[in-house]
Amino acid sequence: MLDELTFRGLFWLPDEPEQKLAGTLDFSQERIELDLLGAFNDAGLTLGLEPRARILGHSADGKALTLERCQASNWQFNTAGLSTTTYRPSYVLVGAWFEKDEEIAFDELLLRYSDLDEWAAVSGFDITLSSEQENVSAIDVAYRPPESLTVSCSPKTSS
Repeated sequence: MLDELTFRGLFWLPDEPEQKLAGTLDFSQERIELDLLGAFNDAGLTLGLEPRARILGHSADGKALTLERCQASNWQFNTAGLSTTTYRPSYVLVGAWFEKDEEIAFDELLLRYSDLDEWAAVSGFDITLSSEQENVSAIDVAYRPPESLTVSCSPKTSS
């Protein structure tokens, strides 16, 4: 199960790094949501509902954030002159910034799956039942960590 994460910090568009907005990024198994205090420059023309290919962020605890394919889901403007904008990114990369048209690429990728052992039917447990007639008299349980599963992935090549 994915832990719920919250990042508070400053967020901006890659081609407008001088216009930073305070916001909160909430990340859970069910959804990813960025709530901003304010709107990016052209929000008045589009009511703040312009989708963004990429939004960058810097969390209060020093993490670089790249949010990809951000669909605007809510924009509000109140009588005090404050606006809020909500985006729903398709995915979030923590630990790096990628510029506006920069291709996202990695030298190395590590994935962790919960319950993979059950899915792959791999277990380090060996359970032996000893019985006398129809009653179980002893259960012997031994554990040895199973061999690591390694999967090689080749990058897609275009034809």
